[in-house]
Amino acid sequence: MISSSWICRDFPLDRMALMAAKLVRSRPMAQRYPLRRFLFAQQSRWMESEEALSNLVEIAGIGNAEFERIRGDEQMSREVLSERVWGVQQFSIAATPSFVLSRPTSTRFDARRGRMTSEIL
Repeated sequence: MISSSWICRDFPLDRMALMAAKLVRSRPMAQRYPLRRFLFAQQSRWMESEEALSNLVEIAGIGNAEFERIRGDEQMSREVLSERVWGVQQFSIAATPSFVLSRPTSTRFDARRGRMTSEIL
């Protein structure tokens, strides 16, 4: 049996991607994936300026004052960037998108098949 999961990790390559990652992280968990999809779909509209990004995310309910608060949140910047460093150190990731495959996460005995099986993420 092979199982898989899709885990999206932040790996910003520039200032605008860092800001987009911070905006996504600022949302409650239930809103993160829809906002991430929206930002990916509209990427060509916001990659050149924070003003364009600010105007675009107003649609998602992030007003100017909140945008400015998130932009100035240095702790969140460090968290996002430390995730990028972790990806480089753990998996030698150097570009996006990158995929980590065939990494066993759990092994169990499959009684139906009479053998050990590994599930990968």
